[in-house]
Amino acid sequence: MVNFKSSIDLTNLQRLEAQLQRLQSPVWPQEILGKIDTVKAERGQTLFAQYCQACHVVVDRSNSKRLVVASMIDIDIVDTDKKMALNGVQYAGKSGNLKDTVQATDVGNVVIREDAPVVQILTSATKGVIATPDADKWFLRRWLDRLYTLGLSFFDNDIPNTVKSGNYKSDTTSNPYNSLLAYKGRSLNGIWATAPYLHNGSVPTLYDLLLPKKRAGDPDDGEYRPDSFVVGAREFDPVKVGFISAGYDGFTYNTSIALDRPVEGNDNAGHEYAAGKTPQLNGSVLPALNEQQRWDLIEYLKTL
Repeated sequence: MVNFKSSIDLTNLQRLEAQLQRLQSPVWPQEILGKIDTVKAERGQTLFAQYCQACHVVVDRSNSKRLVVASMIDIDIVDTDKKMALNGVQYAGKSGNLKDTVQATDVGNVVIREDAPVVQILTSATKGVIATPDADKWFLRRWLDRLYTLGLSFFDNDIPNTVKSGNYKSDTTSNPYNSLLAYKGRSLNGIWATAPYLHNGSVPTLYDLLLPKKRAGDPDDGEYRPDSFVVGAREFDPVKVGFISAGYDGFTYNTSIALDRPVEGNDNAGHEYAAGKTPQLNGSVLPALNEQQRWDLIEYLKTL
């Protein structure tokens, strides 16, 4: 029998989650970082609807009961660095006491073998911890907490059970975790405060995110995402929207060894919708934004 006793206080974790529902995304501080140009922002809103909103839904920051539908995009379509998704699905480790136990997937039950994918081991361990009453509380307290947790889950969780939204590989009996080879397009509320960008932090500013990656054969006089930049600054760049990434001592983030040799895990390619390179959910590729359109879109992103 596998023992999932832990020091995690599940009841308090659920209370923290309930408390987090009251949080709102930060509002651009115009008195500190400069006023938003409403004319440019209005033009940017139209561009956002065309280029971004299919994956990044706009939500009301003040509505704690809002329903946020995030789209999952196949890593081969969005084409950002694949390492994080591949690690969870393809990297394997010893399953230990979980060996030969059964786990449910969307396409049926699977047996966890001695060498199992990380996703199987992590899922079983997480479910086991959640299902195990707190070991450091006496019997009555454990079960009262459990009833409280179940009740809170029943009344607070009103999200309907639906299929995942987006464009991703389907799970099959031979590859039951195919759908996890995708990245989530989250809501962009407060995106201006979360630099650097992409899931691996390989792009320093929002303006750089709207540019293409420089590849072999591209002209040298174009605008491209930086292949290396310095991280660790506390000074904010309110123009390009991010932290300053040059002119001070810090850690250098290298995205590639050469144009055709990205650093595994650090690649800054992909998600090049604004550069006219990455297809939308419907398969269409929109034309690249010009410089004025990029600044308009940046101005709108400040309002989220």
